[in-house]
Amino acid sequence: MGREVLRGPFSPEKDTLRKLLVLAYYFPPCARSGVQRALRLAKYLPRHGWEPVFIAPERPHCRGRNDPALLRETEGARVYRVPDPMPFKDTTNFIARAARRLWNALASPDAHSLWAEGAAGLGIELARRERFSGVLATGYPFSSFVAAEKISRASGLPLLLDYRDPWTGNPAFRQNRALEARLLGSAAGVFCATRAQAEHISRIFGHEGKFRVFPYSYEPRPPVPPGDKLIIGFGGTSYDNLTPFKTFLLGLKDTPWEFIAHGALGGQLSRIADELGISERVRFSGFLPREEYFRFLESCRAVLIADGFPDEMERRLVPGKFLDALSVGRPVLYVGLEGLLWEIILENRVGFAVRWDDPDGVRAALDSLANWGQKPVSVPGLEAGNVMELFVRDLNELLYGAPKSPPEL
Repeated sequence: MGREVLRGPFSPEKDTLRKLLVLAYYFPPCARSGVQRALRLAKYLPRHGWEPVFIAPERPHCRGRNDPALLRETEGARVYRVPDPMPFKDTTNFIARAARRLWNALASPDAHSLWAEGAAGLGIELARRERFSGVLATGYPFSSFVAAEKISRASGLPLLLDYRDPWTGNPAFRQNRALEARLLGSAAGVFCATRAQAEHISRIFGHEGKFRVFPYSYEPRPPVPPGDKLIIGFGGTSYDNLTPFKTFLLGLKDTPWEFIAHGALGGQLSRIADELGISERVRFSGFLPREEYFRFLESCRAVLIADGFPDEMERRLVPGKFLDALSVGRPVLYVGLEGLLWEIILENRVGFAVRWDDPDGVRAALDSLANWGQKPVSVPGLEAGNVMELFVRDLNELLYGAPKSPPEL
């Protein structure tokens, strides 16, 4: 059985709260983008009459992206840690990497299936000992969906699935339509990060009435004036399609802007910058701790949003990079395709959107951003407090048929 970890004093009276069992592979101190779900649930659910009880890994595979400071944001939350015996997850030599790729190819439905088995066993035991209103799994990894279904079948708890990422049609993940169809059939409710994503999944599998939208959200930070230099920043990773970044660098060439990227870029893009003769204005480095990363964004005049998702995914998704920019109030330059993010940026006037084959458009957008001024940008509908209020409303409706949230505690 996993060990229970209680951090800090818990202020609300627990016996007055409804309990939700939550399977979250990405949990602090892991600092990957998927951890945001756990952070929001831990912070906001108790304010709306719910206690989330988390099952998370003891040592998740986060590719070295850990930030112990994130643990402060889940103080007071009840967390049960389950060992994650994923083979070769902590080794980096060539043979170990090859073995890990083999495991990733063989494990079903994904590389975290062994952790999910342990999480399912612990969840069944917890459901016997305590009264929960439901069990929610957030994925990727989608093995957490399988574990939650096992808990649901053994305990009778309603099953809730949270698609942070799309599964079917996503080349980053192994496809298993039969399994996904079974899981959706078992679910009492399904949350998706965007309405377009929910519509896409329901067109394939049906169950339209089960779907609710649970967007990624942001918490506004205290306003900090940007630096004087024309720096556009970037943080994170990208898909294999580097077209948006190549187009961006072409547009950057004849401007006074500098580009600083923290995360998993570099390599080929560094060579492109050298070929364009702009390497002195383009810098790449590794990931930063979360607080240091936000201070970096605050020093920038604007933030680049580019991912290079496959076309249809690009049109349906809102990446975490965009929420990070909103947290610090910086305007964005999105280099991608017309779709949901494009519409949000233009409707809320928080920056510019340019097709990823239009370097002249990039150049014009950078010229406009140079004169943007210091007024912070925002999208109130994506602020965490507003998003979580709607999530709790949907949670109550799915589990209790109640259209409204209970009074805040």
